[in-house]
Amino acid sequence: MRIIAIPEPIKVKFDDGEKTFTCKEVLLHQLDLYGELKTLSMLRQAQKVAEAIEAGNGTISLEDSQYELLKAACQQPKYIPKVGMKVLPFFDAVEKAEEVKK
Repeated sequence: MRIIAIPEPIKVKFDDGEKTFTCKEVLLHQLDLYGELKTLSMLRQAQKVAEAIEAGNGTISLEDSQYELLKAACQQPKYIPKVGMKVLPFFDAVEKAEEVKK
């Protein structure tokens, strides 16, 4: 099992204003756009990961296989550079997930 500490939201300034990005929305976005979800079982696993992300309250708890799926999804960021560089702490949080023995 892996535990991901959820970082604080990040604000990004654009020409037309400011947008706040949360770790949960960024991770869900990455999972949504992950192109390797090609089978029903992978889609079901991704749904469980999404549910764990949604349920997270300060941390996200994932089984090892769920963690590996999220980690793989985060290896293919789908953000414009200005945003991508700002949300790196969210991807770093996934990379630094704490392994917990059962």
